[in-house]
Amino acid sequence: MPTVSPFSFRSRICMAMLALGLAVPMGARAQSVPDVFQVAPVKADAFLVIPKLSQLSQKIAILNESLNLNQPPMADAMAEFKRQFGIGAGLNEDGSFLIVFMKGLPLQGAPEPSESDILVFVPVTNYQAFVEGYKGGANELVTALTLPNQRKGFARRVGNFALLGSDRQVLEGYRPVDISAGLVALAGPLGLKCISDSDMSLIMIGKAARGGQAAAGAAAPGVSDLMNIANPDQTVSIMGFDLSELGIGMSAVGRYKEGSPTAKLFTPAQPAAKFMNKLPPDPAWVAGIGASFQGLDIAQLVKNQVDALTKASDPNIDFDRRVLGLVQNIQGTSLLLTPIAQAQGFQGSLFNGTIVVDTPNPKAYMAAVKSYIENLKDASVNLSPDSGGAGGAGSVLKFSTKYTPNALQVDGITVDQYEVNYIIPGNILQQLAQMQLLGLGAGGQNGYIAIASNHVIITTSPDAQIVRQALNAVKVDTGMGALPMVAQVRTFLPPFPVIEAFVSGGSVVSGINFARGMWKALPPVQIPANLPPIGLGVSVEPTGWMGKVFVPMPLAAEIYNDVLPMVIPGATPSAPAPTVTIQRRSEPAPMDPGMPGPGPGMPPGPPGGMRPPMGPPGGPGGPGMMPGPPPGR
Repeated sequence: MPTVSPFSFRSRICMAMLALGLAVPMGARAQSVPDVFQVAPVKADAFLVIPKLSQLSQKIAILNESLNLNQPPMADAMAEFKRQFGIGAGLNEDGSFLIVFMKGLPLQGAPEPSESDILVFVPVTNYQAFVEGYKGGANELVTALTLPNQRKGFARRVGNFALLGSDRQVLEGYRPVDISAGLVALAGPLGLKCISDSDMSLIMIGKAARGGQAAAGAAAPGVSDLMNIANPDQTVSIMGFDLSELGIGMSAVGRYKEGSPTAKLFTPAQPAAKFMNKLPPDPAWVAGIGASFQGLDIAQLVKNQVDALTKASDPNIDFDRRVLGLVQNIQGTSLLLTPIAQAQGFQGSLFNGTIVVDTPNPKAYMAAVKSYIENLKDASVNLSPDSGGAGGAGSVLKFSTKYTPNALQVDGITVDQYEVNYIIPGNILQQLAQMQLLGLGAGGQNGYIAIASNHVIITTSPDAQIVRQALNAVKVDTGMGALPMVAQVRTFLPPFPVIEAFVSGGSVVSGINFARGMWKALPPVQIPANLPPIGLGVSVEPTGWMGKVFVPMPLAAEIYNDVLPMVIPGATPSAPAPTVTIQRRSEPAPMDPGMPGPGPGMPPGPPGGMRPPMGPPGGPGGPGMMPGPPPGR
């Protein structure tokens, strides 16, 4: 018998709110940086900021209750914070808290920074009471403190904050500066949104923002050095974390020097929802992705890769050139994954894929797809070690293909059929587990291709009903992207994303059930009705991007309680909460203007992350997706 997953009452209420369309962001916060930046240092490598201590404490308590964690310190994080820091009185619980890394946030394995390189800003209502709790004196410019575990430190009053540090001279010479305006300009609109919406954020300043120089006096390599290696044009990187009764959000922002090659990749464009709305609203959907190829210049990214591989005399460069030729004709694309019905039998993958490609010239694109598939039969990929592959000497990946024009008629539309099979060297097959082969579609792919208006539809299943559903869906704008649960989760993502992805809550739990049975022989859990999906969105502005993953709290609770017994033998979640019946409302939820759904990313390509396009054009590893390197690359 399936076991019932224990939801807290709060989690069930949240799920009801989401299902009823009441899940709106918890009040739009003012778009500003915390007031602690009015007294922060000008030259620093990184800032870790909590905009409001009391708010974070309350939300940690919500997380503790919603996930049934039963951790007393999380039930009152404020009290635990005071205990850990030895704070007696004078703390402003509603103030912002800041840790500043002056000379580099260290990389893992690098020497730890000197304590003198770290400054801590603690909000206070009564500076005198605060320092007296550490045996300090409020009448001194800089006073000595006795910190927990008899450690020594110093404090100085700076505005409404106690500035703490380990070096008296650093504090004596400190000159507060209002860097708010500079930080707002550096972060940009999306970075400012990330900081404003997050309950805690890490802001890392790149060398490009300092004219290519490291943080003042930095001795050990830090995050800014890593950013500079990854992209010397990056000016700032921000990571944010936010909690609410309705879910958990994790955000990231990257901004680049204006006019740099990277900055030119980002252009505000039609939102991904436009493309995701063309996907059939299949009730059994597993995942959906949508992307605008103008918002993030995918064609330029592929061209950059082709140029780099050409310069390196890569033996497999022809595959990338074929991909580039197809990608250059795409405005946007979307992918829907649905489970394979048992009656279909195994077709080489665990999912059916439906791809919708928006192109100004669908006939030319379809002709290019046909040529691409037919040419694969004469192509090969060198997987031997001397070419960077993971195979043995002489290992070569080959293909067999078949393309049949006018294979069938669907509602008066001519549909072609294609077949691509991968001939994988035996020594590569031995390196892949059976589940990898299933998940990657290692046997090949077989499906249909058709034109509807300015769209090319590609399926990875020889099921005529799937292509019929797709042909009907592109005629309207009420497809998967307009599903109520998808539209509601979208409101928690960055504004007007050009890339979106959603993974259905039910499919996540189904995957957990599969793992429970395979790994620990645990009984399956009952899948609650109407679990909201995980959402991911990426928005762009002229010089950067913001991405966010949002996990609804009901799904987070389900994952935690179902996975816990797998990773901790004998562990059992707390007792189940009362069941709450959730009714899904019949009318569709209003959509955020221009906020679309899943983007590009098509059915799985060949095993091992091989770069050559394996899936149908527009799919992963095929045109419309960034090809990955052959095994071992």
